[in-house]
Amino acid sequence: MYYPYFRGKQFDLLAIKRLLEEERLSQKVCPIIEPVKDSRTFQSFLKMNQKQKHPIYVIENPQSGQFLTESGLHKYKNYLDYSAHIVDQSLDVIE
Repeated sequence: MYYPYFRGKQFDLLAIKRLLEEERLSQKVCPIIEPVKDSRTFQSFLKMNQKQKHPIYVIENPQSGQFLTESGLHKYKNYLDYSAHIVDQSLDVIE
């Protein structure tokens, strides 16, 4: 398994979304996304991921960006579904 880490910026998300659309992202690759901005790109990426049912990991407590506030975090959690695993612990202890 390979777990690439992305800051969740526009071009990172567009690249992963394109790979999902073209079904070129291996099931052995599980991206870890730390979202920084509540953008249409982020929302469309999550919709595409829901459609493709590709496993991804999403950082629950991003270190910067629009999801740092209480309302931002609540809105953020509403975006996630069964296909996104929420990372709420240190990455070195994930099993």
